[in-house]
Amino acid sequence: MTKQQNAFSWRSALLAGTAAAFATGAAMPAMAADNAKVITSSSEKVKVRITGQINRAVLYYDDDFNDGIKHIDNDFSSTRFRWHADAKVNNDIKVGAVMEIQAENNSGLSASGTPLQDNDAGGDAASLTDRKLEFWIHHNQLGRVYVGKGDSASNNSSLSTAHAGGVANLTAAPGLGAGGLHFKQNGNVCTNANTCVRLQSAISDFDGLSRVNRIRYDTPVFAGFQARASHVDGGRTDASLWYNGKMFDTKIKGAAAYAWGNNSGTFDQVNGSLSVQHSSGIGASFAGGYRNVDGRDDDGSFSHDPVMLTFGLNFDRKYSELGVTSISGQYQHVSSLAASGDVAEVWSIGVVQHIDAAAFELYGQYMHAELDRDGVSNGAPNTFGDLDSIMIGGRIKF
Repeated sequence: MTKQQNAFSWRSALLAGTAAAFATGAAMPAMAADNAKVITSSSEKVKVRITGQINRAVLYYDDDFNDGIKHIDNDFSSTRFRWHADAKVNNDIKVGAVMEIQAENNSGLSASGTPLQDNDAGGDAASLTDRKLEFWIHHNQLGRVYVGKGDSASNNSSLSTAHAGGVANLTAAPGLGAGGLHFKQNGNVCTNANTCVRLQSAISDFDGLSRVNRIRYDTPVFAGFQARASHVDGGRTDASLWYNGKMFDTKIKGAAAYAWGNNSGTFDQVNGSLSVQHSSGIGASFAGGYRNVDGRDDDGSFSHDPVMLTFGLNFDRKYSELGVTSISGQYQHVSSLAASGDVAEVWSIGVVQHIDAAAFELYGQYMHAELDRDGVSNGAPNTFGDLDSIMIGGRIKF
């Protein structure tokens, strides 16, 4: 069997198994009491749950040369499903596992290399990728250890968000929903990396080492604080400090992280974020990061290392029985990421309406992005068109 056939068989089996599980879950309540358990484990000692979400949106874009409409999966929080397994060893020790699979079709982040605005394939096949494949051991006094693929100690440390509008305006990631759009120097299909720059290559949340194969340790929570550290396959390491608490009638979330590279071509990075939300509904968020890229200045060219700064304001209020309405605005400045000397800026406004009775969020976001680059390419100045987008969508959790 070929590699492609193996991949197809695995995906087909996974989709078929998931469909069967949901079909069984839908049918069993008709044959049992309303509070009957419809998901069971082969071992009575292990509790199994299935959770997930669907997050889809319609995206209008204008790149100064062309405009159009795309139907996308919103990468602020992608479509996914997960299996949880939990078991109790004794009063102090628990063990568990998580398998989380991302099921995206026509991702707004569009990391394939083809600009989102040039991709006319329509996303006719779902892309299944593993986000988490891990087990954990938890001790009430000693903390928790994770083994397998999952969040590194520094992942999400730039994204602290205390307000209720993260699905449309996540701290330090205002362009994530349409990150696959490209800055262009003309209206042609992109064929040259110098005349086409992906939005998510010019901006970044500097969010640590992402999800990776690692071993990670989390301390217990002390007065709202928690420390984390991980060792990643390939030799990289990171550490972080987190806070989640409330002071003076204000909800506070924050994190600071440091990530170490392992060899030339990687980087060392420091980053962090802070988000506050007062009971009045007024809130603010901040994030920043600095990346020391190995080898960038080895040739004596005085190249610049990347820097990110983000600031946002928001207002949350429950105007009706539907749920909280969250309005947020954000500004992000990133320098020297795609190339030394680049300056990228993003402005965004997001609105999210929570519909609590259905675990549903209806949202909209407007984004404007600019990229300035010194020098010339093919004898012409490096002048890129601005990007504007409007995204309207919804997310349902289960």
